[in-house]
Amino acid sequence: GFQGLTTLGGQLEIQNAPALTPVPTVMNGFQNLASIGSAMSLYNLGFTTLNGFGKLESIGAGLSIERLPHLTSLEGLTILSTVGTFVNIVHNVLLSECAFDFFCQKLTDTPDQVFFNGNATGCATNQQVESACTALPVTLVSFEVSPEGQTARLSWATASQTNSDYFEVQHMTDAGTWDVLGRIASEGESTTLLNYTFSDSTPSGGLNYYRLRMVDKDSAFEYSPVRSLRFNGVEELVIHPNPATGRFRLKNLINLKQLEVFSVTGVRVLTVAEIPSDGVDLSHLSTGQYVVKTTRKDGSFVSRRINIVR
Repeated sequence: GFQGLTTLGGQLEIQNAPALTPVPTVMNGFQNLASIGSAMSLYNLGFTTLNGFGKLESIGAGLSIERLPHLTSLEGLTILSTVGTFVNIVHNVLLSECAFDFFCQKLTDTPDQVFFNGNATGCATNQQVESACTALPVTLVSFEVSPEGQTARLSWATASQTNSDYFEVQHMTDAGTWDVLGRIASEGESTTLLNYTFSDSTPSGGLNYYRLRMVDKDSAFEYSPVRSLRFNGVEELVIHPNPATGRFRLKNLINLKQLEVFSVTGVRVLTVAEIPSDGVDLSHLSTGQYVVKTTRKDGSFVSRRINIVR
């Protein structure tokens, strides 16, 4: 019932509910919450993840996460950029992954206001988190997303890399779930400025969110800040059947002028200038998941995923 809540002026406390899990109570509740005016306190809950708070950017006073016995990562708070004063992450016995951008920066800027204690190895003390932060594989100096026609162009630069393996490009819409768009290999070892790019040929109509998961050869990783980009196109694209075998059809063909099909890695595998009324032939494509992008006569577009089965 809180899906429409984007701003909370005061304090958010969720406490003493060990049976409370993030799906659906949080994922379908606070998924659009962007700012909290005062403090946020999570205490004695059954949360395994904080992904339900994936759009939370700022907390006015402080953040306290205590005694969440099933929590293993702070990943869901990777868009967080501001907490007014204190951060207390204590007695979460499975929590071993805390070296995310915001928490690393907070430890550097105001170490006397950050307290890690009683968590699993890696997050058990401030010193352990600081060590994990300094061991991260990439120093990211910029990450931007810009439109190029109906394509989202991602560009980023690194100042240094140590034992770095690859960048995983992730995408999310207002549905609140991160999907992997593709992977770009990194240089591995570098102390010079390096630039990278990636194009999303099938962004969704509306607001699109992007982030990088930067992974080293030992599987350690960190996330970039989140960037967003809005595209026109809100009309529902109806594909049937889905899953499809050899052919699928679309509704409202009169408004469409072109159709494209992309692999999940962003490679265009089919272009149809005039969409036939009896459906689009997919018989030459392999089994798997694809993205169907349609362009309307007014230049806007909308895309949807489709599964091909045999």
